[in-house]
Amino acid sequence: MKSSTQVKRTRNRLPTIWKNGGRGKMRTIQVPLGIKEEAYQIALVLNHESDTDMRLERIRQILKG
Repeated sequence: MKSSTQVKRTRNRLPTIWKNGGRGKMRTIQVPLGIKEEAYQIALVLNHESDTDMRLERIRQILKG
């Protein structure tokens, strides 16, 4: 008898990111270039600014354009 906690396996599962064991699934999506550039600029601010208030101000400036 099957228990109700078993996971149903389907063929529509996404392939794993790493073939040699890793975690998570990956799906490719198309993103407009402008959004990619904004995301990159925000990532730079998050990596280089240590003050939280300064981070928020810089991110607001980026999002305003």
